[in-house]
Amino acid sequence: MAQEALSALAQPVSDPDWRAPLDPAPAVARREQVAETARWARAYAAPWVHRRLTGRSSGDSVTAKIAEPTPFGPADLPDA
Repeated sequence: MAQEALSALAQPVSDPDWRAPLDPAPAVARREQVAETARWARAYAAPWVHRRLTGRSSGDSVTAKIAEPTPFGPADLPDA
């Protein structure tokens, strides 16, 4: 991404071969693919589905760091 951004901004890129395609990823056995998908589902999809079914949000148990709103602006910064 960085190389593409530099190129789009007409800046010199650090890797002249950055547009060369990457080597293909090594083949993974079907059994390993299924196991990894199951691990992902247990870790991420199942908790999300459970929260939706119970009507809870992932932020329901999060409390505010500062309980009362306080003004903040340049006048509130300490003198440097």
